[in-house]
Amino acid sequence: VKEWNKESMERGLRQGMQKGATQLLIRMLEKKFGALPQEFVLRLEQADEEQIIGWSERILSAHTLGDVFGH
Repeated sequence: VKEWNKESMERGLRQGMQKGATQLLIRMLEKKFGALPQEFVLRLEQADEEQIIGWSERILSAHTLGDVFGH
């Protein structure tokens, strides 16, 4: 039972951190580019941690949403 609780807590923590990173990236994108089309919001919400990190790095030099998402 202790092992299960620890694993559940770690999984919940990872999911919470990823959700927070996603929300932060959405806010940064909206600050830079204005309101996001729904397709980009859905893509962000379905992304894994690696994608979120990559997009977060690209926002620094991006001129368009396409630059961030690789379009």
